[in-house]
Amino acid sequence: MMFGEVLDRFVAESAVSVMFRGTLENAVTPELLDEVFAQTAKRQRCGELLFSSVVNLLGLVATGSRKSVNAAYKARKEQFTVSVTAVYDKLSGVETAVSRQMVRQTALRMAEVVRRLSPRRRNRNPLVAQRKQPKTHASLT
Repeated sequence: MMFGEVLDRFVAESAVSVMFRGTLENAVTPELLDEVFAQTAKRQRCGELLFSSVVNLLGLVATGSRKSVNAAYKARKEQFTVSVTAVYDKLSGVETAVSRQMVRQTALRMAEVVRRLSPRRRNRNPLVAQRKQPKTHASLT
């Protein structure tokens, strides 16, 4: 659960938050992030520190749950077998292409969610649609 700490604050107050959490966790999975990194990165390698773990820490900082990457790391230190220096090294070495592909893949998944949630437009009868349009001065003359 990459966004657990961030969204737990809202779950008790709103069912919509629970639905949003499920949607977000299904759209931005650790597997997707690690796959994007493995297929896109040229200079860095997949190793002991997974890209998804670094994104998770950065997400805690970006959403204000933690004040810094170091604070996020300390809060989750038991989940890591590497030093905080290794985390910063990984962050500083992330290539633009990796970030671009991460955004692209996430956007594609979220676009599919939006498409499925959008109301389907019915094929409207043009005569009915025409009757509902307000009459203008030009149409009255």
